[in-house]
Amino acid sequence: MGKRTIELLVDDIDGTELNENDGKTIRFAWQGVEYSIDLSEKNAKKFEDAVEPYRTNATRVGGRVSRGAGVATRTDRSQLAAIRKWARAKGMKVSERGRISQEVLDAYNDEN
Repeated sequence: MGKRTIELLVDDIDGTELNENDGKTIRFAWQGVEYSIDLSEKNAKKFEDAVEPYRTNATRVGGRVSRGAGVATRTDRSQLAAIRKWARAKGMKVSERGRISQEVLDAYNDEN
């Protein structure tokens, strides 16, 4: 008997199922703890609007340069397909749809 695992990307606030290029993964830190949350475009906008007055009046700390507002960059569909093809050729486990693991992305970026 075959088994197929499907990864779905969902909005962590309202449970909306997201397509590969919908929504955003937002990373943020609070009281020394780092967090990551997947949000639809609508909920990402709400989050960014809520945080904006605090962010603009805060002092940035740490030595690394920020990647914008802490929003993960999007990768276009053709690039995602190329990453999946590369990962499968390397024997790595990668789903047909949904998010590609950071481990796979890091390995791909290291080699390309």
